[in-house]
Amino acid sequence: MPESHLFDANRLAWQPHPQLRDILIKPLATQATHPGASVLLVQLAAGGMIARHVHEHASETALVLAGEGMLTLGSSEIALQPGSGVTVAPGTPHSLRNTGDIPLELIAVHSPSLL
Repeated sequence: MPESHLFDANRLAWQPHPQLRDILIKPLATQATHPGASVLLVQLAAGGMIARHVHEHASETALVLAGEGMLTLGSSEIALQPGSGVTVAPGTPHSLRNTGDIPLELIAVHSPSLL
């Protein structure tokens, strides 16, 4: 079991997502610091989109902190705003589009960890 892990998101630099365009991340917890999940602060540029994808073995929980977006979950579209969120079951196709004019910021938790 890893030791306790402290972080300060204000001191972490935004970095490009290793696979997805239009996305910056601040990894708050990864496999190295959390035995069962990854926790990311995510920023999606205004007009940006996270393309439709599937996590075969991980659930994803996202909580919107700022901005607004349109989540496509399977065949449904759901408007998201600060304070709203979703848990996406493993194997469920999903995408997210920033529908606002400011960056969409959210916390994303993947279990088990993707990073």
